[in-house]
Order: sequence, then structure tokens, then C-alpha cells
Amino acid sequence: GRIVWDKDIPVHAADPWNYRNQAQFKVLHSEGRTEFGFYAAESHRLVAVDECRILSPCLNAALGTLRAESWPAEFAACREIELLTDDKDEKLMATLHGDFHPGAGKGLAEHFGKLSGVVSVAVKRKSGFEVVGEPALTYQVGDFRYRVSPGAFFQVSRYLLLELVRAVTEGVSGALALDFFAGVGLFSLPLARTFREVIAVEGNTVAARDLSANAEAHQLKNLRAQGASLHDFLRRFARSEPDLVVLDPPRAGVGEPSLRLLAGIRPARLHYLSCHPPTLARDLGHLTHLGYTVISIAMFDLFPQTSHIECLAQLVRNDRKGS
Repeated sequence: GRIVWDKDIPVHAADPWNYRNQAQFKVLHSEGRTEFGFYAAESHRLVAVDECRILSPCLNAALGTLRAESWPAEFAACREIELLTDDKDEKLMATLHGDFHPGAGKGLAEHFGKLSGVVSVAVKRKSGFEVVGEPALTYQVGDFRYRVSPGAFFQVSRYLLLELVRAVTEGVSGALALDFFAGVGLFSLPLARTFREVIAVEGNTVAARDLSANAEAHQLKNLRAQGASLHDFLRRFARSEPDLVVLDPPRAGVGEPSLRLLAGIRPARLHYLSCHPPTLARDLGHLTHLGYTVISIAMFDLFPQTSHIECLAQLVRNDRKGS
């Protein structure tokens, strides 16, 4: 990003083992056997595993049961199983991906009921999900309980979520905050306590519905969910000078066209959370040319034992640096 940074970059870390609350197991059916594991790097070659030390105890127990189970014929259509635990590592939501015939969900749910803690089984279809059991999982972070439905994204670290939420949301207040790539409202709900109005923008329709439900469940009438991409939302947004904008994009980052639209509404402050430092550096470079200054950088080691890290950069508009 061609940004000279000579200040500290604090690193937030926690227990480096058994931290993941979510796993995506690839499934291979071969010669009458079913294997569960992960793809080898840069390939589609399945590496079968019987334990993964970065997964939570509940997920590792579920993996052991999966490997020992005798599966019905309809399970041969399964290519991937996504498991998500709740904050207590007790309840499980299972999402199955594959070419399943209509109505397969009920039979598969009976078999998945043998996994300790499974409360919901979802079978992915082109038109959505066939869900048996509870329609969603509830995950608590601090004072807030988040509904997470099959197909919605949620952070995968069990240990650093509350610390991350506080770093993004605390110490700021005002009239209006915009939360982009808002997911199910991880940051939006806490922001609604300190801002008169929060607009949370999320392009995934499942997550956007969860966001609305979570705001309603907490009676946050000043929080409004918008189902749209950042770029489409900003093209229509007529207001200017929000007090805070939160950005939490996927690995691809935001990109210059959307950042130009964002700079056009002149937010006083930006909190940019990134899971991919190269695109963060690129986007910070654009923002510095668009009139913003980076005032702090912190790293959150949400993915120990891997090369990945979350990085939070806070910026202010240049004419607001002294305020």
C-alpha cells in the first residue's frame, strides 16, 4: 500500500489449539467406503483425517462418529459436510452439500441425529435449504445472541470473538454508523447501542434475514438491515458524512471503484477488518489517496497454525485527524 508505518502493531492471541467452531469436511465415496477429511493444498485430493487439533472438542467428536457410522445409500450423493457449533461447544448444525434427491433430508437427519449435539440438519438445494430440526443455531458473543442459519457466514474462532467485537465497536458513537459485509450482525448489534442509527448492509440473503431477526430479537429499532452489495448500496445512498463505516470484506477486499463511492459520502471514521493482508494493503493505499489517514493497526490471530490472520485498521478523514 506504500504506507509508512512506524508505530506498534499489537497482536491479540488466545489458545492456539481447538479454537475452530466450524469445519468443512470433504467427503469421498470409493469402493464401498466413505472417507472424511480435507483437500491437500492446491488440489482436489482428499486427505482423510481422524482428528484435527485446531477443531473444537465437539467437532472432533463429531468427526469420529462420522468415520464410524454406516451410511445409507442416499448419503452417496454428499460431497461436503459443514458443521458449526454454538458458543458452548455443545450444539451442532450440519449442512450437507451434494446432488441429493428431493426429500432426502429427513432420512439423513435421522442418521445425523447419532452425532452428539446435532440440533439441525440442512440439505443444500439450488432453491435454498431443506432443514430438519431447529431452523438455525444460536451463538452468543458477549451480551448478544446471534441467529445463524444454514448458508450464513459466522467467524470461526471460539476464543477471540468478544475481543474482536470490542476492538471494532467500542469507543465510538454518534448519529449514524454503516456496517458493510455485516453478516448476521456481529458488529451491527453492539454498534446500535452507541449510535442513534445503524444501517447494516449484507449481500447474502440468508445472512441478511438473520441480521433482521437478530435486531428484532434484541429490540434494536435503530438498526436497519439492507440486503445489497456495498457497491449497489452506495450508488443509491444519498446521505453524507456518517460518523463511522465498518468494512469486513471477504479475501478479495473492497476495491477502488467501491472505495471511491465510499469516500464520496465522506465518513468521518473507517474501521476496516481484513482477513487478507495483501488486499488490505491495496485498499488502504487507495484510501490514503482518497483523503484518509491510518491511525491504528492491530492483528487478531484468529487462525493459529495457519498463515491467515485478521487485521484491523482504523482510519480518519484527514480534516478530522485532530478531533
